Amino acid sequence: MPQPSIEQFAAIAADLEVDLQPARLAQAHATHAALRGDLDRIRRLPLPFLDPVDEPTHALAFIRSGDVR
Repeated sequence: MPQPSIEQFAAIAADLEVDLQPARLAQAHATHAALRGDLDRIRRLPLPFLDPVDEPTHALAFIRSGDVR
């Protein structure tokens, strides 16, 4: 997945009801970009002690849907 643009990042923040001023949005976007590679590597690590699960793209959407499988 490519790095979201700052506009997409702002839309994600708004969807999460996170109000970021322009300077803070730019800082959050830059931090996400800087850590993106590390986050992707961590997400790829196998967790053999856990059962396989379908991970929602967006945890809040998963919670709001009431899907408890």
